[in-house]
Amino acid sequence: MPFTVNPCENNPFPSDNFAGHGGAPSGPDKKQMTHTKSDSIESLSKNGINRIRSVELVNSLFEIIKKTLEEGGEVGIRGFGKFRVCNKTGFTSKSLKNSSFVPADAKRVVIFRCSPAFEDKINKTDRDS
Repeated sequence: MPFTVNPCENNPFPSDNFAGHGGAPSGPDKKQMTHTKSDSIESLSKNGINRIRSVELVNSLFEIIKKTLEEGGEVGIRGFGKFRVCNKTGFTSKSLKNSSFVPADAKRVVIFRCSPAFEDKINKTDRDS
C-alpha cells in the first residue's frame, strides 16, 4: 500500500498513514511500533523472494510455531529467544467494586523469554537513544 498524505496537517498521526499496525503511524519519517505478518511478507518480497512464496514461508513458519506450542513443546530461536507454554493455576480474587469473590479459571499461556544476546542488544539500543 503506497504512503498517502492526509490533508489534515495539524494531526501528527493522520488516519491515512495507519497501515494496520495497531495504531502505529507508518511512512518515511514515522517509527513503526508493531511489525506485522504482512510486513514480514513484504520484506521477503523486497529481498528477491516471490510474493506467493513469501506468503507460504511466513505462514508455514507461524503454523509450525503454533502447532509446537499447542502440543506443549518449546520453540527456541538462537539469538532471539524461546517460546513455551505455561500452566496458570486458577485462583479467587476479591472484587473491589462490590466485595464479592470472583473465580479466575486455570489456563495455559504462552511465555516468551528473550535470549541474553538479544536482551543486551535491546538494552544497548535503549541507552543510546
